[in-house]
Amino acid sequence: MKAIVQAFGIAGAFLGFVIGAGYTSGQEILQYFASHGWGLFGTVAIYLVAAVFITPEFMRTGQREKFPTQDGIYKYYCGKVVGSFYDVFAHIFVYSSFVVMVSASGATLHQHFGVPVTLGAWLTAGLAALVAVIGFFRIASLLSKFGGILIIMMLAVCTFSIVTSDTSFTEGTKIMASSDVLAASESWFTSGINYLGFALFWAAPFVAKYSQTLTNPRVAVAGQALGEITLAVVTMVISIALIMNVQLIADSQVPILALASHINGAFGGVYAVLMCLAIFSTAVPLLSLSTSRLVPENSPRSPIALLAAASLGALCASLLPFDELMNYIYVINGYVGFVFVFFVIAKVIRRSVATRTRRRESYAG
Repeated sequence: MKAIVQAFGIAGAFLGFVIGAGYTSGQEILQYFASHGWGLFGTVAIYLVAAVFITPEFMRTGQREKFPTQDGIYKYYCGKVVGSFYDVFAHIFVYSSFVVMVSASGATLHQHFGVPVTLGAWLTAGLAALVAVIGFFRIASLLSKFGGILIIMMLAVCTFSIVTSDTSFTEGTKIMASSDVLAASESWFTSGINYLGFALFWAAPFVAKYSQTLTNPRVAVAGQALGEITLAVVTMVISIALIMNVQLIADSQVPILALASHINGAFGGVYAVLMCLAIFSTAVPLLSLSTSRLVPENSPRSPIALLAAASLGALCASLLPFDELMNYIYVINGYVGFVFVFFVIAKVIRRSVATRTRRRESYAG
């Protein structure tokens, strides 16, 4: 029983890490999965099959190597030079994710409350910088508790939208195919490849570091697999809801908020508020982590760096609509991340060959 509880805890920690603003807004799922109609199941399959095999590799490696820093896992798989590139790229990705968070908040505030997108973006970035400068990270930590509630609400909204929709799934796929919905790629296959690279590159350091706190390797792998499977199931439920309500969400920057507001305006308002709180709780550490790479947290220049980084992020978030900005950032990171997956596979093969060679030599000796 204890092992089962631990496995669910690991799965929950993983879901809490990977489900961010792009996911809870519905825009990430729309672009990578729902936009491809029936192909969404192929996209989910590509990600799930590869992730279930690769993420346990990150866990076992993290437990074995005990990397002291984040760049350790990149250098382990890619070598010192390429690993250093990926370390730098990872920090750029962290900052770009902060920009996406700010953009998502601006889009959410505008869609439901009518707040100008630019004002919403600057407000979120400014508050994140203020909390980071003060160092009162407990605020962000407390607000992060709303993330679990948000996921439950998201599933409830999508399940209700499926049950009450007047459009069948087949009809929805036809409408989706003729709509102007922005997609991550032209085909479901390349979307799956891109999402795999984006997700695994983002998760690798977290999984490797988190695994060091776990004592039972089998439970750790089981919990991780459970998290991946749960993510796949949730993604399919949300995708089906978006497809069966495509006419309602086609022009929306925050599709799930559109579904929630369609059910009830006040309910949509609650969802919007919770989403903004969850975004803010993630934006603060992302901003702090990305700037600490250049300026140490305790440095006298740290407040200036945080304010400058927040201002630049708000400016970038104001230049493009949320869906376009997320599309550019996630897709670029996805292809760079997929190359990293090749390095991982090559490392596993080389390690396996070396282990077999040593065993043959020991038997021969």
